[in-house]
Amino acid sequence: MKSATTDMKSLRFIYLAVTVILTGCVSEGGKKVSWTDIDNAERETLCVVLSSDLEDIFSFEKYRIKQLDRGRISVIAEIRNRTRSEQKVEISTVFRDQEGLIFDQSVWQKFSFTPNQTLYYRISSLSAANNFTIRIRKITNQQEK
Repeated sequence: MKSATTDMKSLRFIYLAVTVILTGCVSEGGKKVSWTDIDNAERETLCVVLSSDLEDIFSFEKYRIKQLDRGRISVIAEIRNRTRSEQKVEISTVFRDQEGLIFDQSVWQKFSFTPNQTLYYRISSLSAANNFTIRIRKITNQQEK
């Protein structure tokens, strides 16, 4: 029979390993998106970039949250390509309850940004939500097919 101390040591090791492995990019407002530890990034920010090669390429500009019926929310956000080249990405949004738990997630949608383009991204939750995080990832060659 394992002791409680052994179980706690195992849990701490697993938590540390997950924290080290998971990384992402974060930006809010008109700031550029930079690569950072994703451990709390998705819970504490409104927009994260999940592909390290997209570092500093996108900015998360102004956004608006509109309350809908039954506690649902609608989000409109400006996402800008900060480069002089076309960027092909996928965007998804997760919605959270008042405790920060994810309970709703949109499908990944493909977007092609022209150089320096600002895209107006719109999404609504399917059920009551208190918060959201927009996630951006690079489209791989296999995903393009």
